[in-house]
Amino acid sequence: MMPKNDKILSVVVVAYNEEEHIAQCIDSILQQITSYAYHVIVVDDGSTDQTADILNSYQDLIQIIHTKNQGPSHARNLAIQSTQSPWLAFFDADAVLDEHCIETLLVQALTLTKDNTRSFSVGGKQSVSPKAQNCEKNTAQFLQSLSFASDYLHEAEDLQRVNHVPSCNVIYSTKSLQAVRGFDERLWPCEDLDLDIRLTKVLDHQVFYCPKANIFHRRPKTYWSLLRMFYRYGFGHGLLVKKHGLCQKIHALPILSLILIMLLGICMFQSFCSSLLIVLGICLFNFIFWLLIRKQLKEAVLFSCLLMMCIPVWNFGFASAMFANKTRFAHD
Repeated sequence: MMPKNDKILSVVVVAYNEEEHIAQCIDSILQQITSYAYHVIVVDDGSTDQTADILNSYQDLIQIIHTKNQGPSHARNLAIQSTQSPWLAFFDADAVLDEHCIETLLVQALTLTKDNTRSFSVGGKQSVSPKAQNCEKNTAQFLQSLSFASDYLHEAEDLQRVNHVPSCNVIYSTKSLQAVRGFDERLWPCEDLDLDIRLTKVLDHQVFYCPKANIFHRRPKTYWSLLRMFYRYGFGHGLLVKKHGLCQKIHALPILSLILIMLLGICMFQSFCSSLLIVLGICLFNFIFWLLIRKQLKEAVLFSCLLMMCIPVWNFGFASAMFANKTRFAHD
């Protein structure tokens, strides 16, 4: 039986083996400064560590749903089905919310509702965790610097219209989610991007980015983890292209990479020196690009190397998706 819930907002967190972070996340949600009543739903997606035990210590304060591991899309859909709130906010289990985050998202959503009869969502900012180590801070800065080519991260001072905001910090109308039957459980990652694409097609959905709604979010703690993330997201975008066609700026990357490989092959066939000059020219352009953006020699060298590694890995993930039968990664 569905629990009675008269709160205006349900806050949804999906946790899988998050014993290190889940308590901080829940505490930051429960300690929000807001004039609105909200309900917290945490879905334990088949954790095998101490996550379930930690959640049990909050059982008088939050609603807990236990399920076998079927991925974040399935877990979020369970939360959608279990709520009666008109609004749903999603946060990641490794996120710590700024104390005004929920108030900011909800006020912005309610304000937009007054002047907008269309479906819309509002997403907030992702800041690097104050407890992050140097490598994690570097990967966070590297990812943020690539925001011009991706809808995953944004740069703005005020509310702006965008194509997508990720599900780690976003609010939706429950009716909108129900209209498209929630998240596609066959996908992960990029299931949140797929959701925004389907909402736009079906409901003429609008997406807004609100930088004042802030969370502190974990980033890859090692460069190996960063490469694994790029492979997963390359794979996810490959699946999106199979499902929706070319629909993002970043989907031009495989085409540009293929053209470059063909050009290098032709030059190498004619002259090894010519192909070497092209490679050196690309490396030099890459370095100058980062030097102009970051303004520091050390970061320019580091980010140049990261980009040269991440682009092939992303492309490999994208290409793998073209021939893969599976459509969802297991949790890391």
